[in-house]
Amino acid sequence: MIISDRLKSIASMVDKVDTLVDIGTDHAYLPIYLALNGIVKRVYAIDNKIGPLNNATKNIKNSGLENIIIPLLSDGLKDAKDIKYDAINISGMGSETIIDILSIDNLDENATLILEPQKNPELLRKFLMERNYEIVDELFIKDKNHYYPIIKAKKTKEAINYSNLEILFGPIILKKKDPLFIEFISKQIKTLEESLSKAKNKENLESKFNLLKEVLKS
Repeated sequence: MIISDRLKSIASMVDKVDTLVDIGTDHAYLPIYLALNGIVKRVYAIDNKIGPLNNATKNIKNSGLENIIIPLLSDGLKDAKDIKYDAINISGMGSETIIDILSIDNLDENATLILEPQKNPELLRKFLMERNYEIVDELFIKDKNHYYPIIKAKKTKEAINYSNLEILFGPIILKKKDPLFIEFISKQIKTLEESLSKAKNKENLESKFNLLKEVLKS
């Protein structure tokens, strides 16, 4: 099955597990790919809209995976309290929505989290830190001229303390400093340089500019 590079990147973060929950499954392309490649034995393909879920159900049937992938209409995990799972994927949403999904009482905290926030990733990293989730891996990807992190996190008994830079940009991403991340930071710096040359009140812009320069040096 051919899927986007973005979904392939997300799939690469998934360990071989018995059961994964894919929240916001849309067409169920990710669950189908994971099942066909033997990465998961069972997937709950969850969506809160009947239209996308009908599309997912059709694709699952066409792939002959009805015994492996279970489509489920639910608002996150709120209507799926009895299912057991080893990992959760939530991608293609803003951090605030992801945080809301993960804040339910019945969340299995032993499950590995694979998260792709498309807005304000620093809010999600701060949330994970406060809940004692350690970020064990991260990828930095580009999709349709937008840059996103993919975060893999696991619950730990130890307190997690990330620096401001790590919360903003990701502890693993900062260590890896792959070319795509450098490209992203360099573009941000160039944009700020242009803004600084025109701005009257430069204090906030200079602060952000210095922060980005620090990222390249660290």
